[in-house]
Amino acid sequence: MGPRSCGNYNWLQQLVISTEAGMPSYTIKKNMVSVGRDYHVRDEQDATVFEIDGKVRFARTFDVKDRAGQILCSAKEKLLSIDPTFLIDAPGASQVTMRRTTTSSVYPMKFDIAVDGESRMRAQLTSLGDDAAVMRGSARVATVSRQPNTLVTEIFHLWTADDENPALMLAIAMVIVEGDALRAATT
Repeated sequence: MGPRSCGNYNWLQQLVISTEAGMPSYTIKKNMVSVGRDYHVRDEQDATVFEIDGKVRFARTFDVKDRAGQILCSAKEKLLSIDPTFLIDAPGASQVTMRRTTTSSVYPMKFDIAVDGESRMRAQLTSLGDDAAVMRGSARVATVSRQPNTLVTEIFHLWTADDENPALMLAIAMVIVEGDALRAATT
């Protein structure tokens, strides 16, 4: 079975690492007109399955919602922390803390992802800065990739392992996206 493409972006097949073959995939596209940083998320059949509702606040904040508008995960930047840190909450779940372990000027970016204070996952951008892998031990559980050369709107792609919570992986992907200072300078 070959790698899956996200939506109609067949060029992306060249970027997919073999461990992503068979992983559920999502296309994250920024809404053209919005007050905050809002995105809609489509599955492989091009159906909208999630919305990401970015809030206009001092700290970067966003919610991952299902099609009915129910909040599945919320992420909020923790202000006044030494390392850029986001707290991710999911109803009925443990709090996830995602902390950038490299300074803003050091690339590739690296993150430590802790559940209830215990490091469970890590994430790192590639040296080119367009792709990031989320790892649990030696297993890749998600990959987020920025689609290059999009002039009108930002588009990202997310692949998740079958047994991972897609809303949580979307929240983690958005923290990576929001934490990228180079991306912020170009949008």
